[in-house]
Amino acid sequence: MKITNKTYRWRRQALLGLLVLMGLILVGRLFYLQLIDKEKLQNKAGKIHIKTITQPAYRGMIMDRRAYPLAISTPVDSIWINVSRLQQRLQQLSPYPKKIAQEYLKFKQLADLLAIEYDQLLEKFNHYQNRQFYYLKRHIDPETAQKIVALAIPEIGLLKEYKRYYPSKEVTAQLIGFTNIDDQGQEGLERSLNGRLTGVEGKVQMLKDGHRKIIQYLDTIKPAKPGENLYLSIDQRVQYFCYQALKQAIEKHQADSASSVILNATTGEVLAMVNYPSYNPNHLTNADKKYYRNRAITDVFEPGSTVKPFTFAAGLEYAAYTPTTKIDTEPGYYKMGRHRIEDVHNHGLITVAEGLKFSSNIAALKIALKVPKSKFWTMLHSLGFGQSTNSQFPGEPSGRLRHFSRWKDIDRVTASYGYGYSVTALQLAQAYTVFTNQGKRLPISLLRQESSPPIKLIYSAKTAQQIKQMMIAVVSNEGTARRAKIKGYQVAGKTGTVHKLENGRYSNKYLSLFVGIAPVAQPQFIMVTMVDNPKKGGHYGGTVAAPVFANVMKKLLPLYGIPPQQKQAM
Repeated sequence: MKITNKTYRWRRQALLGLLVLMGLILVGRLFYLQLIDKEKLQNKAGKIHIKTITQPAYRGMIMDRRAYPLAISTPVDSIWINVSRLQQRLQQLSPYPKKIAQEYLKFKQLADLLAIEYDQLLEKFNHYQNRQFYYLKRHIDPETAQKIVALAIPEIGLLKEYKRYYPSKEVTAQLIGFTNIDDQGQEGLERSLNGRLTGVEGKVQMLKDGHRKIIQYLDTIKPAKPGENLYLSIDQRVQYFCYQALKQAIEKHQADSASSVILNATTGEVLAMVNYPSYNPNHLTNADKKYYRNRAITDVFEPGSTVKPFTFAAGLEYAAYTPTTKIDTEPGYYKMGRHRIEDVHNHGLITVAEGLKFSSNIAALKIALKVPKSKFWTMLHSLGFGQSTNSQFPGEPSGRLRHFSRWKDIDRVTASYGYGYSVTALQLAQAYTVFTNQGKRLPISLLRQESSPPIKLIYSAKTAQQIKQMMIAVVSNEGTARRAKIKGYQVAGKTGTVHKLENGRYSNKYLSLFVGIAPVAQPQFIMVTMVDNPKKGGHYGGTVAAPVFANVMKKLLPLYGIPPQQKQAM
């Protein structure tokens, strides 16, 4: 069929008209969507969206030397709410009383699940009405979290976090410490090792619906990096033995508190560091803050007679004394100006070895007066007194040891039997490593060591051996620490009984001290025990603190496979 010009023009006009009509329809639809149906579409689009969320990092575990967990992190849920969006939604529902009533019924159920008053919950909504993120409650159990989610309140969401848990509870509380609700260390090793334990948060993208429920995992933008797992030098079994022994001593003698430190005598590693009374770090709301302090490493005291082995060692090393050299302690006291120093008993003419066995103040001061003042001070300083052990524990003091240039003769005399300067239990334990390592002082470590530690020579091996043998007699029936004896094992040690300083004056309260070494032949353990203010059953170190050593070592020695010896303790 032949197409005329008239037919062509008609078809062309019809096609253009159709195109114009379609354009008008599209413009009209766009107008309707943008202006009239805008709110409905925005709500629909908002129901499915991509959200970048923070992925919490796992805090590293703290374990004992045998990988027993001392601090672990467990996943928990925290409930948060977008209060601003909640207020907007409630305003939109205000014309619908039935729907508003349904929402407020959910709020009552929510308050019950959060264990707070309903009025308090509404008050929070009003107070934080402009907040887009507010924690309703953190670290709740999974069952409660799921019940809250089931309420289907669109503005409420769950955040995955971690909560710290301490399996040993009171036994390691002051040593390990605890974290706050943000999983940051606040006390103890949790605080000092926080940088190594803390991980790095990650970021992930999730597809969520309008109820904040995750529809699909999309991508990991930045993976979370867990914190470092750390192995302490502590042996949890030894820690427990020590805790039980201290508790028994406190109850028996009605003391205020007690602390103990046990070292590996050949490496300087801390096998136990215990304080009693303690607290449960899993329930801090019930804890007394005065028990947070790790007294074994933060509290200083005058060491008393526990330093006499060092004084006697100085006499052997620098003043030509031998264990058999005679010292006249008659008549049982010594006067220096207006000062009078006494022994508990008048021991008369005794040997150096007997002077240590009887813990004679007169013997100690006469030896110290024969040792040059500078050498005596240098020995005390080299033992670690007056300086930190570098344990890296927060709040560790250096103690106090005045320079010998400020000493008078009476200062050298009182220093010989442990007065006029202050130490910590950990410093005292470290000092005794010279007697278990041929005169060499070991560094201290709260972390498990994989290599041999550096050492510092203080005495000759001969002097160290002689003093160690002399300390065996201290634990004999004639010595001051016969209650430290252990059947089947030969041990050594030294007692101390110290008047407490209060407001710059010596009171009628005492510190009962004992330092023990076990076994003597091949020393494996050094234990320092300090009992504060015993009020019943005596106050001497040999009566109060020495039995703690025996109670622990009779379990510890067999535990470490150390068999009883042929030669019984004296």
